Amino acid sequence: GQTSSREWQAFGIDTVHAERVDVMASLQQMAGLNTLCKCAESEDGTFRVAPGVDSKDEQIEFFPCGEPPEDPLPPEEDVPQPPSRPREGLETFSADINLPLQEPPLRSGEVWHLCQDDGKSFEKVFLSIHSNGLSIRHPGETHPTTSVAWSPFSLVQACRLHTVQADQSQPWLRLFKVSVFHHGLTHFFATHGADADTERARWVADVSRALRMLTQSLFPEFQLAVYPLPGASWTSTRLLAGYMLLYDDQGVSLVYGELHAHCDSTAGFAAYEDDSCMVQVVHLAIDTQTCVSERVGIDCSCFSLGDHHFSTRTCAEKMLWLRAISNVKVKLRHWAATPSPNELRHYRGAVRE
Repeated sequence: GQTSSREWQAFGIDTVHAERVDVMASLQQMAGLNTLCKCAESEDGTFRVAPGVDSKDEQIEFFPCGEPPEDPLPPEEDVPQPPSRPREGLETFSADINLPLQEPPLRSGEVWHLCQDDGKSFEKVFLSIHSNGLSIRHPGETHPTTSVAWSPFSLVQACRLHTVQADQSQPWLRLFKVSVFHHGLTHFFATHGADADTERARWVADVSRALRMLTQSLFPEFQLAVYPLPGASWTSTRLLAGYMLLYDDQGVSLVYGELHAHCDSTAGFAAYEDDSCMVQVVHLAIDTQTCVSERVGIDCSCFSLGDHHFSTRTCAEKMLWLRAISNVKVKLRHWAATPSPNELRHYRGAVRE
């Protein structure tokens, strides 16, 4: 109900001042609704329409009273909706190095292979590249055929021998290596002859293409996300999210990774069973001491965060994740304040670009 003049005076407040209190309270509520105060205070303590403002004009742009207008923030478009499909649990793939290779091979040919016994001499072998691994067959069947089923946590790259002297002693060889670091296994191969450089480049490209095809076959169709999920408050500080592969002793698991903005002296990285973000399987606290590294290889999409190893869908996605994590660590290193909601929107806009 309305407060009478006598009741206001009982509190030591005169009637005119009481009316002004009511008006100011209304203005504060209006400011919270992002409106423009059209009032001006006169000498007698009353309020009137400010000069130059048409009280009948309904087409004016409003902004909070006493605050300068700001450039509009980018709209939060493409906010993902929670998936409607039922949760199926963590999806895990076998990474057994002895899995049978898929036939037919993508490419076969003769190369030189560094002997595993002495690590010094080379012998000619028949190398076959399959969609899920490689096989090494020795001429004359002097040794059993070696089969290696690789995982997404593998790489290929051109290389040299371990010492300058050893490299100079074999000037006619052009080396490349295939590393299945999931199992700590590396094989060194070499081409030779007048076209050794070209042949090596072809082998490296073919192995890299097979690894990429295998890696991408384990991913569902999805788009990277930067906005939090509606109704999931624990994703409110999300900067980047998307599916990735997680290396573990049991094999390779498909998880949904999520990088969070920093808060005080730490940031967070979470991995969920899927994009509904209902079941968390990994949580990492990121600070200035957290180790972040990448595997160096041709088109390699593997990186490490702390003690965990991940592989993204493409090398470009890996670089985006590493850049986002690096930017978060820079803010932590400079003791940046916890970002406001508006700052988070600008951060997300920068990631989308």
